[in-house]
Amino acid sequence: MNHSYPNIKQSFGIFGIYLAATFLMAMITMSAAHQPAFVFVNMLAINVITIMVALKFKSAEMSFLFDGQKEFKWIYLPILAIIDLAFILIMDPIISLVPMPEFLVKIFEESIKINVWGYLSVGILAPVTEELLFRKVMLPGLVKNYGVKKGIIWSAAFFAIFHMNPWQGVSAFLIGIFLAWVYLRTENIWLCIFLHWFNNTLGFLMLALSGDITFSLTNLFDNNLIMIGIMFLSAVCLYFCIKYLQSLLSTTPITTWNEDPEETEQQQP
Repeated sequence: MNHSYPNIKQSFGIFGIYLAATFLMAMITMSAAHQPAFVFVNMLAINVITIMVALKFKSAEMSFLFDGQKEFKWIYLPILAIIDLAFILIMDPIISLVPMPEFLVKIFEESIKINVWGYLSVGILAPVTEELLFRKVMLPGLVKNYGVKKGIIWSAAFFAIFHMNPWQGVSAFLIGIFLAWVYLRTENIWLCIFLHWFNNTLGFLMLALSGDITFSLTNLFDNNLIMIGIMFLSAVCLYFCIKYLQSLLSTTPITTWNEDPEETEQQQP
């Protein structure tokens, strides 16, 4: 029996709530689509509605989202930033091997504007609301119901599905696993928000400087061997940074909601 909210079925329900909120806001704000702040206000309303409904089923108040922050050290921030940069240098050339279809390029060009409202949407709103939803609200229930490994994988899978396209979905799934692990070890949502913010801010800066939504780091290098070398060095850097972060968190206790249900049952007399 899955006693904690949400289980897999309920997680799909949360995604359904998100789609319904998207459709509702599209109907309400259709006449204001030309306004500069349209995307930000629309995204804010959709995400707040989704989180509020999810919390209603979880029987939690809004204050729950930022309550109980635990493990935090300033050294975590540069390590997380380096890990994210190394991850981007590895994944960007791989993802760029398959060109994004024109219709999807147009959707991104229409929704992401290079202005203050565009950055508030991508760089501030998305990191805060998505981390609250996927790591703070969904992850604990999935871990309680299915154990640590399955809970992390399922939370990352829903994070990928949420992006609704494979060009973002693949990276979202992999970084979602890491974000879930960070939250599992620290129970500090601000660390996850920081990593998400750093990632999205880098992406927004690349867009602002290039003016091209399809811009890839591979465009900067004519020689593929150089790009492969950078990817290799990034992979080495990523490995050692994660190992170092793991050593820093090795003494952090795992709380009861992180316990594997099967392991817990086996330990009981």
